[in-house]
Amino acid sequence: MSYKDKEKEKEYYKGYYKKNKEKKKKYGKIYRKKPENKARAKEYDKEYHKNNKDKIKEYKKKYMKEYNKKYRKKNEDKIKEYNKKPEVKKRRKEWSKEYNKKFENKTRINANDKQRRKNDKKWAIKERVRSNFNVAMKKYSTTGKIMPKNKYLDMEAIIKKLTPFPDLSLYEVDHIIPLVMFNHDDLEQVKKAWLPSNLQWLPKEINRWKGNKLVHPAYHKKYRYNPKKILQ
Repeated sequence: MSYKDKEKEKEYYKGYYKKNKEKKKKYGKIYRKKPENKARAKEYDKEYHKNNKDKIKEYKKKYMKEYNKKYRKKNEDKIKEYNKKPEVKKRRKEWSKEYNKKFENKTRINANDKQRRKNDKKWAIKERVRSNFNVAMKKYSTTGKIMPKNKYLDMEAIIKKLTPFPDLSLYEVDHIIPLVMFNHDDLEQVKKAWLPSNLQWLPKEINRWKGNKLVHPAYHKKYRYNPKKILQ
């Protein structure tokens, strides 16, 4: 077959496919529903994935990430509405519980978190504040329910108040007015307890000695620390 005949054949098939798109779709649905064709497709997919793992990984890295970003930007409203559905929330909670129970997933998550804490101090401080909020709600509220953190924690303002960041292995976030003095069943009291002005850095030993007392630890006789050094 000559080159000209091949070009004519391609043009013919292009025109044929354009005219008969709907017929092909209907035929494809019927063909894929047959059990014998499903089994054949599964076997083909398994063999293809075994033999072409590297190609599939490269394809996902290059194309799927970019495609997903574009899709999320175009369909932000649809995704939010879909995520608000109760059935979707239940499904995700069940999936996350089963995923986090596996030993291999736990070890991988913990390793990634450790590296991120070392490299990103802001993220480490956010995680500390959020975990302390959860503990406080369980400990000091009568219901023990954890409220949504975004409504009561202004993380941007908290990070500004706590900058510059010290050595996180030696210092802890302290509440100047202790959490015991606030009613954690009242939403306004919870907001006041977690204001950025009520937070400060203290060394671990001093923070543990201070506990739930309303005192300035720098003036204690046992711990003769200079206030300037503590508040740096």
